[in-house]
Amino acid sequence: MRSESSEEPAAEPEAPRATGRGGNQPRAVERKAAAAARQQRADAAKPLKRELNLVDNRLGILFAERDKLEAEAAEPALDAEQRAENGRRLKAVGVEIETLEARWLELSTKLDDIAESVD
Repeated sequence: MRSESSEEPAAEPEAPRATGRGGNQPRAVERKAAAAARQQRADAAKPLKRELNLVDNRLGILFAERDKLEAEAAEPALDAEQRAENGRRLKAVGVEIETLEARWLELSTKLDDIAESVD
């Protein structure tokens, strides 16, 4: 029979792991803070993106209408009253395009600022 020795090698205490739950707390906090900042930027950008999309769509409609009005204005068969109405509508479309282009630029700038912001 084998005699068992009462002297077994003592187990070495485990060193704290760098990848363990306790070692990553500062990193986890940083990741949470970064995620919260990204979410905040996304939340701020969402209504601006929605409005920018609406402005883009409206501009497309207005550009098509302006092109149609300009083509109609070149037709010699247009009588004076139709030509005057066409001119008034063309002017109104031009004003709306100018206003929407300014708004588009403003929204784009705000979105760029949000995208570039780092908390």
